[in-house]
Amino acid sequence: MTEKSITNKEYNLAGGHVRFRFVEGEKNGEEVLVTRDTFFIGRNLNNNLVLDDRSVSRKHAVLNFVNGEYTLSDLNSFKGVEVNGKEVKEAVLHSGDRVRIGATVLEFLEADSASPPAKRRKKCIWPVIFIAIAAVAAVAVFFAIQSFNKGKISKELMREIVYQYSLGIKAYNVNKDIESAKKYWQEVVSMDPAGITIHGRNARILLSNLPGNLNNEPNR
Repeated sequence: MTEKSITNKEYNLAGGHVRFRFVEGEKNGEEVLVTRDTFFIGRNLNNNLVLDDRSVSRKHAVLNFVNGEYTLSDLNSFKGVEVNGKEVKEAVLHSGDRVRIGATVLEFLEADSASPPAKRRKKCIWPVIFIAIAAVAAVAVFFAIQSFNKGKISKELMREIVYQYSLGIKAYNVNKDIESAKKYWQEVVSMDPAGITIHGRNARILLSNLPGNLNNEPNR
């Protein structure tokens, strides 16, 4: 696997911290560790999680570790992606969530006893700082919700934000087209300058972490 991580994290997610468990079929109960912070799922052998299932697209979905959250994005697959029975283009996963990809059902798991990465350890070492950050975040979320409720982000605009964001994910992860990904995510930021939506916030993070040029590799 030669894909480059979009988030460029320094720590390794291996060791049983995060994993997918097969819920149905012949592999029921088997688990696959998430060992990269950009983790591809699909039918092709060059994916991190290979699903031998004709209903799964060659590059079906990607799990990105962004800003402390695991975000699953559909890569414009034929059958789509469902999380807890609801079809999604993108969703933040939490432990216990059920993900359907084609005919395959996976359970996303995070071990409570796993050794946390550096940023999480700081929460235990510096509880006062954590509480202060949490308070600031709560205030920010409150005002974001107020802004949302006032109609600053309409349903139509929200759909466009999600669409442009997903185009950026596909351009980067599938086509290796950094310039196009940058253009799409900049459009998301321009539509959501206050970072009210998760897509607006993630677009800023992804833009700030874009690496150098990658060679184009078409998705067939």
